[in-house]
Amino acid sequence: MQTQTARGGRMICIGIAELSGPYDLQKACPNGWAEIKTETSFVKGFVDLVTSGIYAPQSVTVGCTAAPVPVRPPEPVGSAPATR
Repeated sequence: MQTQTARGGRMICIGIAELSGPYDLQKACPNGWAEIKTETSFVKGFVDLVTSGIYAPQSVTVGCTAAPVPVRPPEPVGSAPATR
């Protein structure tokens, strides 16, 4: 799984409203996404505490799925290798 770190999320009103807008997951993960994590660091948590939850910054990390690996079809059973 590849990890793509997106911009920080900016939440207000105890995390009810998102100010940073939607994330374009198709652009960040063209093969699809596997997981999305939001984290609050100590400093960002302190800002949340000082502002009494009015402003609650977070970090957003998106885990992308890897590109599909092409699979070679199996050889038929009992057939001789093709020679020319």
